[in-house]
Amino acid sequence: MKNKKNIFEINVKDLGKTCEIKNKGITTFIDSVMKVYFQYSAEALESISHQESPWLNQRIGLGVWEHSNNAISDRDIFKEYAQR
Repeated sequence: MKNKKNIFEINVKDLGKTCEIKNKGITTFIDSVMKVYFQYSAEALESISHQESPWLNQRIGLGVWEHSNNAISDRDIFKEYAQR
């Protein structure tokens, strides 16, 4: 989260470390993502992401509840999100 110096401090609990992001472009990007997505619950975010083409493309031929280890392709990710 943002501290008084307008620097993001991200606590990586598993590693027990904190990093500071001082690049204004990155912090602006993180701010915009937070404004859009932090309002949603985990379940809502899952529902949103599972309706988008990268997710749907890797599920082709699978049943609704069928487990998959199919990777979402970088190409699909780029096509879906690059213009947002």
